[in-house]
Amino acid sequence: MGIGMPMTSKFWDKKVNTQRERFGMKVIHSKNYKAEIAAVSNTPIAILTLGDQSPGDARKSYWMNFLNRPTAVLFGSELMANEHDFAVVFFAIHKIKRGYYSIELKQITDQPRTLNWGDITEQHTKLLEAEINAHPEHWLWSHKRWKRDIPADLDQLKKEQHEKFSQRFRSV
Repeated sequence: MGIGMPMTSKFWDKKVNTQRERFGMKVIHSKNYKAEIAAVSNTPIAILTLGDQSPGDARKSYWMNFLNRPTAVLFGSELMANEHDFAVVFFAIHKIKRGYYSIELKQITDQPRTLNWGDITEQHTKLLEAEINAHPEHWLWSHKRWKRDIPADLDQLKKEQHEKFSQRFRSV
């Protein structure tokens, strides 16, 4: 399964998702992922989330340094991993030559509930940053990655996010 947000243009959304689904992946809306996962709960699945996108809400984002700048980072993969006790794997695609690619998988954790708040997101983002630094020509630089303003109360916001996460996933 691939989880994402629909594009504004219904035409392009359908066109892009048709391409993404041509080898068997099912693209689902991020608002429906829980029902989709529940429907296949007895089947082994892999879920693809795109972690290099810019989050929609600066106050719901995980803030960290990325490419030497304070950056809002998506936190949904870490929430989903803790919610369903899913293993988390980072993957990098390497170009061998035109039309030929290899994939490298790096396990971040197979026990997300044993990690601290933010550990999965930090590890993933640092692996992504290393891939970008190693192969900057393969990253789509037009993302507008830094379009979110840093919240004025960032320290307080992080404290509240940490407490909320801990209450939801770490309370005994």
